[in-house]
Amino acid sequence: MTNPKSIITKWLDYCFICGKPREHIHHALYGPKRKLADEDHLLLPLCQYHHEDSKNGIHNNAGMKTLSQALAQACWQRQYLAEKLASGENLGHQSQEDWLKESADAFKDRYGEYYM
Repeated sequence: MTNPKSIITKWLDYCFICGKPREHIHHALYGPKRKLADEDHLLLPLCQYHHEDSKNGIHNNAGMKTLSQALAQACWQRQYLAEKLASGENLGHQSQEDWLKESADAFKDRYGEYYM
């Protein structure tokens, strides 16, 4: 991936967890969802240690995996709502709770599950 883009962070040259130089781009949602995650720019820059090497690496630690998936969903929902507002759609008639439910349901429609 030569010029990755992420809606999670704009600092792609540094590990999202520790700030060391990035060695890997991690797809926050992977397996059969990886292609969609690529399309939606759900990517995290990671050093080798926080990607695969340690027991705290995102591929070896269930808590880290869960947090990265929840973060990906939150950022996707933020992007979804921003795009709706930018397109001129008036969300004023909906409560904030309704906005969040709509964006969460749209995420589930796209990815098949909730992570938050």
